[in-house]
Formats: sequence, C-alpha cells, structure tokens
Amino acid sequence: MPELRFELDASLSSDFENHWQRLRILLEEPQLFAIQFVFSSNYELHSALLRRLQQTALSLAVDCLELPKTSSAELSDTGTSTAPSTAHQLAEAITRHCLARIFPAAPPHTRLLLLDLHQALPVALAALLAEPVDGERPAILHQALADSRALLLSRLNERRAQLSAFGPLLILLPEDWTKPAAEYAPDLWTQRLSSLYLPPPIPCAEGSPSSEPAQGVLPPEEAPRAAERNILARWQEALRSGQTQRLPVSDGWIAAETSAKLGNGQEAEDLAALCLRLAYERGSLREQMGSQNILGDMRLRRGRIEQAREAYTVALSIAQELVSKEPDNTERQRDLSVSYDKVADILRRSDPASALANYQASLNIRQDLARQEPDNTQWQRNLSVSYEKVADILRRSDPAAALDSCQASLKISQDLAQREPDNTEWQRDLSVSYEKVADILRPSDPAAAFANYEASLKIRQDLARREPDNTEWQRDLSVSYHKVADILRRSDPTAALDNYQASLSICLNLAQREPDNLELQTDQIISHVKIATLHPTVPTTEARAHLQAALQLARQLERAQLLTHDQAVWPDDIQRRLDALPSA
Repeated sequence: MPELRFELDASLSSDFENHWQRLRILLEEPQLFAIQFVFSSNYELHSALLRRLQQTALSLAVDCLELPKTSSAELSDTGTSTAPSTAHQLAEAITRHCLARIFPAAPPHTRLLLLDLHQALPVALAALLAEPVDGERPAILHQALADSRALLLSRLNERRAQLSAFGPLLILLPEDWTKPAAEYAPDLWTQRLSSLYLPPPIPCAEGSPSSEPAQGVLPPEEAPRAAERNILARWQEALRSGQTQRLPVSDGWIAAETSAKLGNGQEAEDLAALCLRLAYERGSLREQMGSQNILGDMRLRRGRIEQAREAYTVALSIAQELVSKEPDNTERQRDLSVSYDKVADILRRSDPASALANYQASLNIRQDLARQEPDNTQWQRNLSVSYEKVADILRRSDPAAALDSCQASLKISQDLAQREPDNTEWQRDLSVSYEKVADILRPSDPAAAFANYEASLKIRQDLARREPDNTEWQRDLSVSYHKVADILRRSDPTAALDNYQASLSICLNLAQREPDNLELQTDQIISHVKIATLHPTVPTTEARAHLQAALQLARQLERAQLLTHDQAVWPDDIQRRLDALPSA
C-alpha cells in the first residue's frame, strides 16, 4: 500500500505507528464492511492519525466521507422550521443532517465513512447555533453534544443492515464513551473490528521508555471478516498469559459470547469468570453487574441452572444498588429491568409465581421509561419484550390476560417494523410477536393461530436468506417450521412431515456448531419424537430410527442431570414408544 509520510512531533512518534497499523486495516479492503471505534483523549495524536488516514485514502483513490463536517448553511435544510434552541432540537437537527448524508436517496457506493463525534461534532453544533462553542449557551451545547452522540449512535445501530452495504466505518469518541457506545450501538459494538484507545500523553523522565506495552497488530487479512474472533483471540491469549491490564471488560463479554457460539462452552465460562475478576479488581459496580449476567448466560447455556441463578441474583442486587444511587438515571433503570428478566427466566422453571413478580417488576420499569421517552425506540422494544414474558407466564392461569399482553407486544412490534422495514432486528421481533399470539390462540382458534404462525414463518425465511450464518435466526426458522407442522399434523400430515423435517435439519446443522447447546439438544429430541409419532405417514422403520436418536440424546441429558422436572419423564416415555412399535 503506498503511504504518504509527514513529520510528527517527537512525543507522538512512539505510539503513532502502533495506532496507525490498527487504522490502516480499514484501507486494506475498502469494499468490505468493517467497524472500528477510537476513544481519544489525546488531541494531537487523534489529529495526526486522521491526517494520515485521509491522505492515504486520497493516494489510494478511496472515497472518504467525513461527518459531521458542516456549517450552519448546510444545516438550514435539516427539517427544523425555526432555529433550534433546546438541546434535544439541536441533537435531532445534527442527527438528521448526518443521516441524510450517510444514507442518500441513491444507493451508496463503497466508501470510508469517518464519523468524528469527538472533535468535529462540537464544531457542527456550534455552527448550528451560529455562535462559538464558548458562547452564551454552554449548558445547552454540553447537553446537546451528549444527546447528539447518543442519538446518532442509536440511529446507526437501528440501521446496521443498511450500513452493511458500505465500506469501512470509523467512529471517533471521547475516551469516557466506551460504555455508552456499547449501550447505544450494541449491534455495531459486537460487530466492530476492534477498539482503539488514545490515552493522554504521560510525562516521563527524559530518556525513560514508556511502561505501556505496545499493542499487537491485527492481521489485515483476518480483520475485516472476523471482528468478534479478533476480540476472542486477545482474550484467549490473556487467559494463557495472565496479561489483562489493558483489556476492557466489555470486550471480554463479547469474547465469552463468541467462544460460546463456536461451541467452546468451558472456555466461554472461563472468559466470563475472568471478566468478573477484572470488574471486581477495578471496582466497577456496573461491570460487576454485566459480568455476573454474562457468567449466568454462559452457565445457563451449559445447563448449569443453579449456578446461573446465583450469578443473576448477584447481578440483580448490584443493579438495585446502582438504581438506589442514581434513581433518575434511565440507563440504570433499564439495567435493573434486564436483571429482573434474567432472574425470572430461571425462576419460571420452578416457581412461576415468583417469575411473574419479577417479570412484572421489569414491565413496570419499562412502561415508565416508554412514557418518559415515547420516541425512544429501544425503550419501546424493551416494553414489547416485557409484555411477551408476562404473557408466557399467564398463558395457563389467565389466557385472556395473556392474549391482551401479547397483542400489546404485537402492536409495538408492528409499529417499529413499519418505521424501518429494513431493520432486521425489528423484523425478527415482529416474527416473535406473531408467534406468541399464535401460541395463545392455538387451543381455542387453530385457524387464527395458523395465520399468525405463517406470518412469523414468512419473516424468518426472509431473515435466514439474508444472513444464513446467523445461528439465532436459523433456530427461529426451525421453531417456526415445527409450530406450523404441529397445526398441520391432523389436517395435512404430509405437509406436517415436510415442515418437521425442515426443522430437524436446521437443528442438526446448528448442533454441529454448538454441541454443548442444551436448547438445541432438547429441540432435536422433540423433533425426532414428533416425526416418529406421525402415523401412518412415517413408516415403522423410520419411526424407530427417530425414537432411538431421541432416546440416546435424552439418556445423555439424564446422566448429566440436565433435564428439568417436566422433562425427567422423557427417557422412559420414549422407551415405551419404542417398545410399542411393531417388530420389524
């Protein structure tokens, strides 16, 4: 790659090349979509790196769109009829301007998108106010600055699917915005290439080398297509070497989840435990809470239910403590609602009444947040999820109330999906809402249930085609095939068999990727039994093979003590079905 050289201040040159090697990856294959965050408190190093990036992009004929680089004249047509005066109006105006430039009416061509939300954003806001940054309204500017960063990150997160048509994306933020970046743009955060931290210059005695270890350079050929794997590799090395000083705990959460997706259940739990240790060593309550939740997730994934419950319970107590310290902090309230949900997810297996109380506590928080900020799409989405979870518990005891709750969720999901049809996550949420409504209607109105299941299936088929490697969406599709088959097994057993087999095929493929995934193992058992009992469409020899496969899996889970109380009867029941088959 040809590069342009220019003189650097001597105090910058020691760190500059290490950081530059991390940024230049974005120019290796500009046609590929890759995300990098830079958190900076060193203005000179920050500016020098951007100059090098822009000049190198120019020399390589790589189109670079830099935002927000604007003036008050450019902002005059952003849709605000009068000059914006409040912090919220300012944030909305700059966000509209940036989104219009990022997503033009004509489809974008490959380009490097550079979002400087650290240095350029304050200048853009000042231009919008038509006065200097240190003018007469510093309080409004300060709030507008935080609001516009959060709003733009949130809007980009919602449009991640549209961003994937672009080339590289570089987002520059202040050094203390690591957590907000992960909170407001969770999908971008988990898909990012890496995070780069530009610490402030540290004065040292003349001739004394910096004690800061040099950061490793990621292989350019791997980086654009393996963001999560790169983070995982760094944490795997930390597990081996014990060198964890510079690792952000939030990256460790990603590493644990990535390891779990790759089927490395024990390593994933070890990484989560490492995150928790670092969080306690660093004294961060919020990182302790997040790490306990991740540890609980990893344990639950491996069927260690009691240990998962312990981690979630500790996380809930920390979330409650954080809310007591900052009762007006909406993010702390949101964290608390998540913790209530995770504890309830465990309790619903053994104590539905307590689970309902926790789900209701989460729902109350989310209703309040949605009322406070009705245009906040994340709050609306969270509220939709809470309605569904409450409905799940009420299905048996109060089906009418459960249906009301599910329909409230569906209404929110439909609204969000209509706002942005290209937002795949909202489409996925809509498919879940259709399925939940169908689950409740199924005993009393099978025809209406079938219509809702088919609506869900259609969305999931489209999502699975868009992202065939997305294991969550593949499992969603498997579930939809299975539920459609359940409705059809009496009226059209041949069509039911086709759908059961499509479901099982997906399960088997996913299980090869994640052999420790308890959910996938139980999915296989159920599918094998459903196919085997589809008489007379399924011949006896095939029925026997499916029941034998189901029995083998069920006995394995029984020996590992991974069957729930309700599932404990599975092995003997399957054996009885096998014994009842006519001899070959």
